[in-house]
Formats: sequence, C-alpha cells, structure tokens
Amino acid sequence: MITIDGSQLEGGGQILRGAIALSALSRTPVEVVRVRARRGKPGLAPQHIAAIHAVAAACDATCDGIRLGSDRITFRPGLPVAREVRADVGTAGSVALVLQAWLPVALAAGGTLTVTGGTEVDRSPTIDYVEQVLFRALARHGAKIRTEVLKRGYYPEGGGEVRVTVEASRLAPLSFPDILLLESPGSRGRAAGSGCKTAPRRKAGDPMRGADRPAEGGLDRFLLHRVGRVEGGDRPRETGHPCRPGR
Repeated sequence: MITIDGSQLEGGGQILRGAIALSALSRTPVEVVRVRARRGKPGLAPQHIAAIHAVAAACDATCDGIRLGSDRITFRPGLPVAREVRADVGTAGSVALVLQAWLPVALAAGGTLTVTGGTEVDRSPTIDYVEQVLFRALARHGAKIRTEVLKRGYYPEGGGEVRVTVEASRLAPLSFPDILLLESPGSRGRAAGSGCKTAPRRKAGDPMRGADRPAEGGLDRFLLHRVGRVEGGDRPRETGHPCRPGR
C-alpha cells in the first residue's frame, strides 16, 4: 500500500482525487493521510466523499475512513468495470470535481455517472467549462464522452444534476508541426510554447460569452489566433525576447 501525505503542495482535495483515480487505474491500494490539511476546514467534505464513492463503485473498491471531517482514508481497488453509477453530493459541492476523480477510470473501462450537486460553484470548474473545454480537448485525443445537464444547481441549495457517459477509450497524443507560431494582427509572430498567449480580438460591443466561445470557432481558434509556419522555410523568425515582437 502506498501512503500519500495530503498536506503536501496546496494541501487540498486535488491530491485526494488524483490519488484515488490513480489507485483505481493501477489497482494499487492507497492510504491518504492528513487529508486537506491546509484548508480552513480540513478533512473530507461531502464532495470528496461523493467522489470516492463514485470511483469505488466503478472499480469495486473497499474503503475505510470515509466520513465527514475524516483526515485519513484507505482505498483498496478492484478491477475497473463499465457500470452506471450515481453520486449525490448532498450539498452545492462541485459536480465537476466529482467527475474529475471518476473520469480517468471511466476512460479506461467505460461507464455512466449521474451526479447531483452544484453545477456552478465558486473555486471550481463549471460544468460548461468541463463540457466545452476539457471534454472537447479529450475528444481530440480520442475520448468519447457525452454530457447531459439535466438541471442546474447553485449555492447554497445545490440540487443540480448531470449525467456523463464515457466509452472505454485509448487516448492518443496530438501531433503538431515541429515549429508553430502564434500570429496576431500587428505583430511579427511569437514562438508557440514561449509562455506568451494571444487571445482572439473582439469587436466593440461583442461580449465574451465564456464557455460558448470554443464552440463557435473550435478549440484551436480559442487557444490560438492563428497557427502556421514561417513562409519560405522551417526556421522561426528571430523575435528577440520571447514575449516581444522582433525588432
């Protein structure tokens, strides 16, 4: 059994969700201690309990310490299987974060998860972000994911309901040209991966619509204004500092 200190790094729920997902995928028992030690209210909250139960149901795991406020849990996974699972957070806790823990197992084995909780929650991804950004990105790697937002749920009542169905998938890496450039109007070009980001320009009066934006022009146009090679060869232009146009 692997023991993981949940107080490391940010000391929040991400370490717990990642540990449970990887435990299920590798069929390696795991113990997480000092769960969420750096949070104002340490230990398990309803969202984390729902996430653990969802992953456990997808791999026939046995668990100990799964109760509100618990600072130590053990998770002993079985074989991941495709099945329909329900998880009720019971509060406005994030539906998206429950999905985050379950999704890696579902991508390996398939399955359906129906989650009840908050769909738009402070300090968590919204369900629209998950569907329009994360799932679209995964689809480019070969994932087959279908999302149904049955009901929206907000703080403090929660009560939102989302159903996600995943086919077992073998994810493939994306292929890019050896040299990519970000082009923007009025600039000479910047090497992709330099840390500089160029957002699409908007006309006056054209409001940004958040998660709707990727659906309009596709993920590529949302992330990059335009991608291409330098004309006349494969050598990138000399731009000096990576975050400044060439002189």
